[in-house]
Amino acid sequence: MLRKDVIRAAEKYEARYPGTWGISVYSLPGASVDEIAQAAEMPHVDLRRSARGKILNARTRDGRGMKLFQTGTNLYHYTLVLPCSPSDDECWQLLDGVFDAPEQNPARWRDEQG
Repeated sequence: MLRKDVIRAAEKYEARYPGTWGISVYSLPGASVDEIAQAAEMPHVDLRRSARGKILNARTRDGRGMKLFQTGTNLYHYTLVLPCSPSDDECWQLLDGVFDAPEQNPARWRDEQG
């Protein structure tokens, strides 16, 4: 999850929904990273995990939090709505802090191995 990529995605969302920043995430409670990667068909080199409660309980200094909404046709796809732009340092730290360290995307690794 590179900050520049998150900013780009959030700004694209904000252009469609002014004053609101969102990014795409996938949720499969209890699933392994491998199961998530396969279900989401994600092209990313790395994946980062979190928990719904961790995301929903995180707050900015002034008490604003994040929201999750199931969106799209993939049952596992969600939009993670941020309380502010990830170009804001506090917002970025809030978002970055709710995710675990990056893990190699096993689905991508298998694709590259042929």
